[in-house]
Amino acid sequence: MGRGLRQGDHLSPFLFLIAAEGFSMLMKRAVELGKFIGFRFEKADERFTHLQYMDDTLIIGEKGWENISIIKANLLLFELMSGLKVNFHKSLLVGVNIPHRWLEEAANILNCKVGFNQFKYLGLPIGANQNRKDTWYPVIEVVRSRWSRWKNKQLSIGGRVVILKSVLFALPVYFLSFFKAPTGIISKLESILKISYGGGSEEVKKIYWVKWDKVCRPLEEGGLGIRNLRVFNQALLGKWAWKIRSERRGLWYRMLVNKYGLSNEVINMGGRGSSSWWKSICLLDIGGRESSGTYTVKEVYKGLMSECPRVSNPLWAKA
Repeated sequence: MGRGLRQGDHLSPFLFLIAAEGFSMLMKRAVELGKFIGFRFEKADERFTHLQYMDDTLIIGEKGWENISIIKANLLLFELMSGLKVNFHKSLLVGVNIPHRWLEEAANILNCKVGFNQFKYLGLPIGANQNRKDTWYPVIEVVRSRWSRWKNKQLSIGGRVVILKSVLFALPVYFLSFFKAPTGIISKLESILKISYGGGSEEVKKIYWVKWDKVCRPLEEGGLGIRNLRVFNQALLGKWAWKIRSERRGLWYRMLVNKYGLSNEVINMGGRGSSSWWKSICLLDIGGRESSGTYTVKEVYKGLMSECPRVSNPLWAKA
């Protein structure tokens, strides 16, 4: 009887990492031989060739037929060595300022599709503008759809608070941990959360006798412990600002240095060409945090919320 590993087995992630390391070595060897030319920022020396997270791989390089041939060869070698199968039909070839006809010819060689400048990697929209509302529409729809499954159920206020905290609030956290949400998006998400808390609907307006800011206060301060989205977004993004000062050996840090440069050991904000994500991190104010020690979102959120006024005589405390 044969034995094997299935998805979900505790050993399979480690074995896959070993296999993925093999592909990484193939790419590095191609660079050493001068066969593959990676991407580099203007006026920078370091080139970047690939990013990997488990089975999600992003290969980055300059336009050229030799690069396309090396990508194809390395992927086929990876299949032969590891026994794994690359799904070329799910793979995308994306070009920036490259003619679409050239991309189509290259995609035919790789047996994959041509993608748009904005694509998803690890669940996040790459190349999207965080300040545009359409970037956030999928998040809003997921929260709205999840609440629609519960709104027809006869839930007590306690039950609605539990659903709000454990389910609805958890849905946008991944996006909020990377992008600064515009004020309009925060308001839209909060309106859905208010409706779920009050047991109403978007079609029928309902009177709420307690301000949402008071509901978002901690339990010990008279609130219900529901997190304030704007403040929580700020605390989540603050971890990036802290990592920039404390983790300076990572690939992502070197990419920022290559793109924006350093001045007095601080990465420059950049001009008009800098990304909206990087500007939002540079303008972030989370108070003075030392680069040593640890950063916890919970503690920073608590500190930011302590600046807000406390609640006196909440209605739910009178029952």
